Amino acid sequence: MSRVLCIRFDVDTPVCVTSGMEKLLHVAEREDVHFTFFCNMGCSISWSSVLRARFGSRSGPKERKHKLPMHQKLGLSGLLRTIALNPEVGSANAEMLRRAKEHGHEIGLHGGRNHSAWHHGAASWDRARLRDEVEWGVNALGNAGVENVDSFASPGWTSPGSLPTVLGEFGFRFLCDEYHRGTRNPEKNALRNSLTNVPTNIVGTGGVGYLEESAVLDQRSGDSRERFRRDLEEAGDFAMMYDHPCYAGGRGCGRLKEFISVAREMDFQILPVQEAMSRTDHV
Repeated sequence: MSRVLCIRFDVDTPVCVTSGMEKLLHVAEREDVHFTFFCNMGCSISWSSVLRARFGSRSGPKERKHKLPMHQKLGLSGLLRTIALNPEVGSANAEMLRRAKEHGHEIGLHGGRNHSAWHHGAASWDRARLRDEVEWGVNALGNAGVENVDSFASPGWTSPGSLPTVLGEFGFRFLCDEYHRGTRNPEKNALRNSLTNVPTNIVGTGGVGYLEESAVLDQRSGDSRERFRRDLEEAGDFAMMYDHPCYAGGRGCGRLKEFISVAREMDFQILPVQEAMSRTDHV
């Protein structure tokens, strides 16, 4: 069994589609690789959800995350447009999604009507609300010309307990809601035998994008290539790296190409999730 690396991008802002995906498609063509894009079809921001999460929680100290300011990832104009207009992400950019799929990339679903609402609220949703949100997303993808979607990832890693059952109703085969550093192979979901949990194990601290965290760490210690090489070795024969197109297709583009080169030096095939799972013997 060959070593497999999946590179997943969560598409959750308009800039992710209009700028990031465009550049990533060019990178993929030059490097002869294919990615998985988990796309939210609705809007990015739910102010009510953000405010409830910010002022309604009294949890203890949070894990320190190595993140970049939003204006560095979206650009100032992209950030202001997202805040002021809050346009739809995937539904408003159907042509880009179709083009990515036509070029061999995988399109997965990333939540329902609103990325922020899922991130901050889905843990408390009942099964009926969850089903309604997933159904909306599936229909929105279909209206965009993207059908027969196999893979799902929840916004903000917020994975409700009834989600595997709901996803099974809609024919999803792969759930990518878990992140762990180090070796962790895909495994059948305990609730739905037709669903496989596919872990993300090349990821920044606290679920931050790996390329983004590498940029922050490089400002302090440098040598992201060797760090990535060590993380790939620790991941074992199956690895999945996570980030966002708004960064990876912009300031992170050069680092992404370096990481692809490292993965190839280590004999990793770079495949979308659905293709990787069809070839793996770990499940």
